[in-house]
Amino acid sequence: MAFKVGVPVEFPDFIDRKVALKKFLHFLQDGQNVMIHAPRRYGKTSLIAEGYRQYDGNTIYFDLKRYADLGAIGRELIGRVYEVVGIKGFWDNIKDGITNFLKSLRATVNIKLFEIIEISIERIEKLEQYENKDEIFLYALEIAEKLATNSHKKINIAFDEFQDIKIALSRDKFILDKIRAVVQHHKSVMYIFCGSHQILMNEIFLGKDSPFFHFCRIIELGPLDISELFDFVKNKFIKIKVKLDDQELMNYLEQLDCHPYYSMKVMQVLYYMVIDDNIKYIEDKHYQLAITQAIYETKSYLDDMVTQIKSRAHHFEMLSSIANEKKIDNLDIVTSYKIKQNLVYLGYLKHQGKADYTFADTFLKYYLKQNSFKYQPGLN
Repeated sequence: MAFKVGVPVEFPDFIDRKVALKKFLHFLQDGQNVMIHAPRRYGKTSLIAEGYRQYDGNTIYFDLKRYADLGAIGRELIGRVYEVVGIKGFWDNIKDGITNFLKSLRATVNIKLFEIIEISIERIEKLEQYENKDEIFLYALEIAEKLATNSHKKINIAFDEFQDIKIALSRDKFILDKIRAVVQHHKSVMYIFCGSHQILMNEIFLGKDSPFFHFCRIIELGPLDISELFDFVKNKFIKIKVKLDDQELMNYLEQLDCHPYYSMKVMQVLYYMVIDDNIKYIEDKHYQLAITQAIYETKSYLDDMVTQIKSRAHHFEMLSSIANEKKIDNLDIVTSYKIKQNLVYLGYLKHQGKADYTFADTFLKYYLKQNSFKYQPGLN
């Protein structure tokens, strides 16, 4: 696939992020807890995947959206940590018979590890009997630290879509406090947190009243480096013997704000276009059509975003005015400032200093341009 879109990207398609990747690898090696902070579709999961690929250590990755509750995550975490310390098929062995499983382990593991296993099985059985799913997860975190410490191993656990613990996976309003209480003293297990819901992730890790405030180092992801993105894109087209104007490509990458997802999406549309239509030289009209088609394919997502924005007074008007470089006459300076700050907090805008604001979502900027968006499937 020439341009990968919608999936985590690994080497050799993982481009740029040299500074962030270097920092991430340092944190992994130093045993530092990390939160990866960025707008949606900025490559947080790809950074974890590439960092784990280069990291010479024990890693476990969870996408929390795949699970119905914390109990399911806890059970899988226990099984995977046991695998790291050399005990494979933990749950299958228990299912086949606890007595025989323990008997087979007695001669192969040290006494301390055997005691941890024996106690953990008994504890898990009680928790499952009472269907205490949150407690199973909390205990899984505890047992992970005990097993890692006993085995003299370091384990790094990544929780992607971490905000779902708060909004979908638990009904306990104090669940984050309880998780922090368990993991704050861990020395053998380290944690990586990221999520696509920027507002909630900000609340969890940047909110001063949150139990996770100052819990970990934060890696900020910005746009891709334009020179590296340019080289990557140009080389893809050179390989299929398609020519383009360097400055024109550079201009369009700048217009796309070097956004990791949207830049790749537009270039993917363009790539398939030149192949299907046997285009040998990319012109301005081809870039325009590729952007139009890419926005159209994202329209339902953008419509949902606009609906959310319109639910807040004057927020849509403010975004529209910034997109079209116009002023809102009926808002005073203080109100305008507060709305812009709230749009930054909600993840729609980025504050670049003084009174300069830019869109976090490049396609939203295009979508709110003065003339309403209309899809034109062909070129005139």
